[in-house]
Amino acid sequence: MTEMTVTELCAYACSRLLGKPTTYIDANTEGLDWVNEFQDDNADKIIYNSFVIQSLSNSEANKWYLCSSDAGKLIDVRDSNGEVTYNYKIDSRMIFFYDGGDYTVKYLALPDDLFTSAQYPNCHSIFTKVIPYYLAWKKVSNGDPARPDALFWKQLYEEKMTAMLRVLQTQKKFGKRETDIWR
Repeated sequence: MTEMTVTELCAYACSRLLGKPTTYIDANTEGLDWVNEFQDDNADKIIYNSFVIQSLSNSEANKWYLCSSDAGKLIDVRDSNGEVTYNYKIDSRMIFFYDGGDYTVKYLALPDDLFTSAQYPNCHSIFTKVIPYYLAWKKVSNGDPARPDALFWKQLYEEKMTAMLRVLQTQKKFGKRETDIWR
């Protein structure tokens, strides 16, 4: 499975997983919303080697600073000597420094929202194998995540996500190429 647009992901979830017509999930409305939701919910897992570097010069001690708008999970903070520092605290979209100085803050980049169903999700291509399960779960749950069939699809989605994260970790650790574990 290669990269797919939102429309292609919705069609795949409908025809291959749910056995329904390819328009069962409307790619332009609910499909687009759910793919954006998937990206937001999993931003710290699905972004691959994309970082935001924010430089804060002449930062004052004991003051909050706004983080970059596209900054996700914090990776590290370095002082003017390039040394990692822990002399800060972070709260949602703000960072607080206990000491003044120059700092470089490194974050994982947040995925950009998608605006049309012709766009590709902003994540590592391996997650193309996971998103159809997420879409199937969202469609079947129909706003009621406790429905038995919704629980089944949620479990399948979580299993696929775990499997793809393991594959990605193996790639990072051993430098192996993508392994196809699609069932």
